[in-house]
Formats: sequence, C-alpha cells, structure tokens
Amino acid sequence: MISKKLVSPVRLAVLVALLGAAQKAYGYEACSEYPVPMRSPGDRVRFIAFGDSGSGFPEQYRLAEQMEAARKKTGFRFAVMLGDNIYPRGDVALAAERFEKPYAELLEAGVKFYPVFGNHDLRTNDGRDEMAYFRMPDHWYSFKAGDAEFFMLDSNWSHMTLPNLAWLEKALWTSSARWKIVALHHPVYSAAGHRSSRWRRLFLEPILMANRASLVLSGHDHDYERIIPQKGTYYFVSGGAGGKIRPVRDSHEIDAVATAIPHFILFELGKEEGQFQAINSCGGVFDYGSLKPH
Repeated sequence: MISKKLVSPVRLAVLVALLGAAQKAYGYEACSEYPVPMRSPGDRVRFIAFGDSGSGFPEQYRLAEQMEAARKKTGFRFAVMLGDNIYPRGDVALAAERFEKPYAELLEAGVKFYPVFGNHDLRTNDGRDEMAYFRMPDHWYSFKAGDAEFFMLDSNWSHMTLPNLAWLEKALWTSSARWKIVALHHPVYSAAGHRSSRWRRLFLEPILMANRASLVLSGHDHDYERIIPQKGTYYFVSGGAGGKIRPVRDSHEIDAVATAIPHFILFELGKEEGQFQAINSCGGVFDYGSLKPH
C-alpha cells in the first residue's frame, strides 16, 4: 500500500514563494497585462523585434496573434526580423506558410518587415531569393525611423567582409540619429547553445563602441537574453519566435535575464529614454525595463 504524505500549508506557501522568486529571477512571468504604458506622448519610435521565426509551427502563429494584439494597443509600425526568416533553407516557396499566413493581420495593417539574414536563409541561392522577396537592398543596409537609425548586418562569415565592416563604421560615424541600433543574426554576447561569437565580437565591438551604438539585437540562439550592458551598449538575444526553443546554459556572468520561452520584444524609443517589453505567446510580459541612448 502506497502512503500519501500531504504537504503542510506552511511548507506549501514557502514552496510557492520560492517558485515565484525563481521564475522572476529567470525572467518568467505568467500571462499578465502590459505593466508599462506604451502610448507615451510625443513622437516616439515603436517597433517589435524577433528572430528564428520562419518555421510554420503553431507557436509562430500564436506569437503572431500576440504581435497583432500588441500592435492594436501600441500602434507600432514595423518589425525587425533577426534572421532564419524561412526555415530550413531560405526557400521562398515556403514563404506563404511561414511568413505571409502567420503575419497576415500585421501585413494587412501595413506593418513593414525589415529582415537580416540568418545562417538558414543563405542555403538557397546565397539568400538572393529572400532578398528579392523581402525587397532588401543588400546584405548590409540601413533605414531610419524618427530618432532612430537601424543598421542591418548579414553576420554570416561569407558576408563579414572588410568592405562591409568599413561601410558599417562610416555609416555609424556619420549617423546623427539619437538611437543607433544594430541588428544581426549571430549574437555578439550569448550564454545559450551557440554561445557568444568571439570572432564577430572582435570585429564588431570596437566599431560599436567607437561610434556609440545604443542597442544591438540578435537571434540564432533560440531563447531570450537581456545582456548586462557592455560598455554603454544594450544587447538582446531574441531567437524564440517560432523555431524550437533551446535551454539556456549557465548565464550568470553576462545575462541580466535569460529564459528559454517563445517570445518577441516590443520597443518604444523617445529622444531621451526608451522602454522595452518581452512578451510570450499568451500575451504575458516576462521582462521589461527602460533604456537610455548611448
């Protein structure tokens, strides 16, 4: 005969409290409402960012529903896609299932999508088909939105060339934007499966530091990480928008928050300060905070 031991109410309360503290420490929060007002007065830049999305899996569709819900609440007008836009090989024949259908409501509302190339995206025709489909001007390009300028990099080694690095250095140096935001697929800092790309950091970080980049967004690792600011620059890893989620390793050295859940990030940037919210597939905000331009 199996005996069943009941947990005392006091012990149960302690366990629940410890669980809640652990969830908060690792950046997890249940399906809550947005804790930060995102329709602030003034001319502000609102956008979402996410990576590793183009799977066609149910989770991608669920996140897309929450993106549309966030758009209705905040009025963001564009999305930054952080690579691996169409799994598994960047085949645009799959774009209807893995881009157009999930984001149909966003596209119908006029939301613009600005992608960078991931490693999977170059496996068909070196990404030229995706470039034409998404109307990307080149493997490396930039665009402006209000007080922000975005520098979109192809971080695959075949396109991490000296001319492209020289373009980035000049573009950042000559930019008068209050917010200089760099987007690339491979993370400069990460504690997850692929770890930090030290060689890319060697090439990129001196340029980012010298030219006061405010924010660096990447994907590739299928998780969420908010890195402890490095030399005045904020780094986020957002690779959980549709691909299979992977666990975070020991992250205490570089991560302020790290968690392996599907998500996207909502940003609102003003001239002197900004806000971010990381949102999961049921609309819960599990990490949020404020930002300052570099």
